[in-house]
Amino acid sequence: MGSVINKFAFPVEAIDKSRTDLKNYVTLEFDQTNQSMISKIPPIKVSVLDVLPQHQASDEVIIYVHGNCETVFTVSQMLSTKAKQFGRKIVCFDWAGYGDCQGEPSEQALLKASQRVIEYVQSDLNTPLNKIIVWGRSIGSVGATFLASKYQIKKLILQSPLASAFDVAFEKHFLIGNALLNKKRIKLYRGQILIIHGDNDEVVHFRNSIKLLEALGVGAIMQNMEVQNRVKSGQIDRVRFVQLVGAGHNNIEAQYENELVQAIRETLRDERVL
Repeated sequence: MGSVINKFAFPVEAIDKSRTDLKNYVTLEFDQTNQSMISKIPPIKVSVLDVLPQHQASDEVIIYVHGNCETVFTVSQMLSTKAKQFGRKIVCFDWAGYGDCQGEPSEQALLKASQRVIEYVQSDLNTPLNKIIVWGRSIGSVGATFLASKYQIKKLILQSPLASAFDVAFEKHFLIGNALLNKKRIKLYRGQILIIHGDNDEVVHFRNSIKLLEALGVGAIMQNMEVQNRVKSGQIDRVRFVQLVGAGHNNIEAQYENELVQAIRETLRDERVL
């Protein structure tokens, strides 16, 4: 079952193979003496890109876990713009099968790489957990939710997230064989959460975000959403939800950038003590 899910979730043939020259691009080795809970795959390398803002407004660091078929090469320009808009350093990375990283892509490879990168941000970039924000898009939401639940980072941003593998593929509930279990891990995270999803998503159905809200016990957020232009939004306690009206899976950055940036900026500015 795991191999079938990995083939569905990480289609190797669709991963972008383009390359560009990058600054602040490093390769991390795994520490073979400290593989903790994720030890089912052999040690591999992780490629990491540090994107610096022109004017740094905060010493917080955003870890961006990219979506499927993307690499640090294909998202570098977008992240350069976002680093400038948010005034924060952004760290992005590839894992097995993506970019320059060898091996077969899988959920375990993604989780292991995510763990290695947050260790890098803590040690090499001298950033404590209460200064780390994790932003995951699409399949990247799996790595992001894992980091949030394990390390209790400052804030979690999920863009077009999965609830689970079967919630992407099927409308009905299955009791066995599931994977990519964001809706299970997200219950363990105690910090602030922003979920953004287009209601016309043709890849990861909008219902996935609703299932995450239900897992967090804030499904009622859908009943009192404020409507403003192309955005419906609501907040209950530490969870904020933004519904992008008419947005699909891959057109948010191009056609809903203002709405995306505003939602993230508001979350970054929110300094409530939970």
